Amino acid sequence: MYDLPKVDAEGFPVCTPGLRKLLTEGDSAFGAARIISINATLLNEAREVSGAFDEAIQPLTIGPLLALLSRHAPDLGVEVPEEDHAIFWNAYFRELQTFPIESVEQAFMAWKRGEWDPKNPIWKTIFPKPAQLVRFAAAHQAKLGQMRAPRIGS
Repeated sequence: MYDLPKVDAEGFPVCTPGLRKLLTEGDSAFGAARIISINATLLNEAREVSGAFDEAIQPLTIGPLLALLSRHAPDLGVEVPEEDHAIFWNAYFRELQTFPIESVEQAFMAWKRGEWDPKNPIWKTIFPKPAQLVRFAAAHQAKLGQMRAPRIGS
């Protein structure tokens, strides 16, 4: 199974509250980078988080996507024989291949929370169509891009 980076419910790499605040709040990314660079503990943690961001935004490949789709399918009542996986999931790959695996995973989590139509809980029990996942994946990718910190020295 594909291991995703350790992230919180918002898809942000797990880190201390202090580092998260430096990376996500304030007006100056350079000011945050300066503070981080003079604190060895924060610097080491920032390097680890930077690696998690890099891993989370890698282009999607068919293997991890098939594993992710196959993992979520039984929860939503879809049973696809192993030999038919590539054919069945091809439409999903075509639509989702521009997103990183983390954004697709977060899209499924949003779907399962019923965010497609909060007033109609039946949606979260049905397997989403590719376009529905694209909507959530795009929102997650945009959010991740906004939170992405400047590269800290390696």
